[in-house]
Amino acid sequence: MKGLIKLFFSFSLLAMLTSLHAGTKAVSLYELDTLKNVGIKIIDIRLPNEISQTGTIPGAYRLNLYKKDGSINRANWLRRFTTLVKDRKVKFILVSKTGEEAKIGADLLYDQKGYRNPFYLEGGFNHWIEQDRPIQYIRKK
Repeated sequence: MKGLIKLFFSFSLLAMLTSLHAGTKAVSLYELDTLKNVGIKIIDIRLPNEISQTGTIPGAYRLNLYKKDGSINRANWLRRFTTLVKDRKVKFILVSKTGEEAKIGADLLYDQKGYRNPFYLEGGFNHWIEQDRPIQYIRKK
C-alpha cells in the first residue's frame, strides 16, 4: 500500500512539474503591449504564405518554424534561431497562429538550447486579429 501511495505522489508531482514548464511563459495581449514598449523582440514563426495573407504584428521579426510540407522543422529552426539570437538570457515573444506552435518553439529553445526567457503569445495571431489589433502587411519582393 505504501508503495502504491508513493507511486501516486511521484506521478502527481511529475505531472505537475511537466505542466508548470518553469522556463516558458504565455503572455497576454496586455502583457505583450507592455513588453513591446520596453523593447522586447516579437518573432512570428508562422509560414511565409500565412504571414503574407494575414499580415503580422507591427515590428515583428519573421523566422519560419516549418518545412514546405507544413511539418515543424525543429533542427533547422533551432540552428537559425541560435545564429540570430546568440544571448541565451534575452527575452523574446514567439507568435504562431494559435499559440500552440509558439509554445512548442519556446519549450524547444528552453529545453534544447538553454534560453532562459522564452515567451509565447497566448492565443496566437488569431487572438491578435480577434481583438482588432493593428496589422502590418508584408509585401512580397
